[in-house]
Amino acid sequence: MQLVELSLADKDRYNAFVAAQPGGTFLQAWEWGDWQKELGNLPSRFCLVDETGQWRGVGQALKMPLPFGQYYLYLPYGPVLAGGKNFQFSPQTGQEIFNLQFLLQELQRKFAEAVFIRIEPTMEMAGLNTIGRKSTNIQPAITMVVDLGIPAGRLLTAMHPKTRYNIKIAERYGVAVESELAVTPGHGLYINDAVNLIVATQSRQNYRGHSEAYYHKLINFFALHNASGAVKLRIYRALYQRQLLACGIMMDFSAKDGSASGEGARMYLFGGSSDEHRNVM
Repeated sequence: MQLVELSLADKDRYNAFVAAQPGGTFLQAWEWGDWQKELGNLPSRFCLVDETGQWRGVGQALKMPLPFGQYYLYLPYGPVLAGGKNFQFSPQTGQEIFNLQFLLQELQRKFAEAVFIRIEPTMEMAGLNTIGRKSTNIQPAITMVVDLGIPAGRLLTAMHPKTRYNIKIAERYGVAVESELAVTPGHGLYINDAVNLIVATQSRQNYRGHSEAYYHKLINFFALHNASGAVKLRIYRALYQRQLLACGIMMDFSAKDGSASGEGARMYLFGGSSDEHRNVM
């Protein structure tokens, strides 16, 4: 087993690998690393290669600054291992190889000055307790996965009766849901209103979020990459009488050739809602 640092020439293959695995998300996509670089968190991408030349895992590690010029390595929703498993069978030796432990040892060797390494894999990985300790999650620890290939009628049937009732009320009032793929930095229908609504919701509901400048920078960055990248940012809006009542920023992720487990994944990232016209649900 060998740990190999990747270059820009490996970008498409890297994204295809991440998108094809059960635990792969946009937070380990190449473009998300580029976005983190804009924030000052330098990314490094690696792959685990076995004796046959096959990729058995990948990781995108971010150098997160600490005081006094120090830093730690962070793999959000990573590493991503083939099949979501941290044990792989070696045909040469007939034994299983602990890929995760090897990966961390190699990262520790390569980044010897890092204060610590933080990983947040999305899949269950055996042996984590023997090589580290559990701390507070940065990324959401629990997510809901919905198969969008299911017909709308079946999706509605699976919802809580009150949710179906509220949807019907919204439709009756003429609430319209629109989506927009951000393609031009600094421009787009309702982008300013959407960002303002997200920030206002953070304040009203008293939870920690990002600044208005962060959201604008995020949207503008991915607007430059939406046409050709594997990660695409979409803005959804719920409008009533031309007034913005709710919005959501979502990320689509699939390999550049469209290959992924299923047809890719859409992640609900940030959202906001208005206190007005609550009667239209």
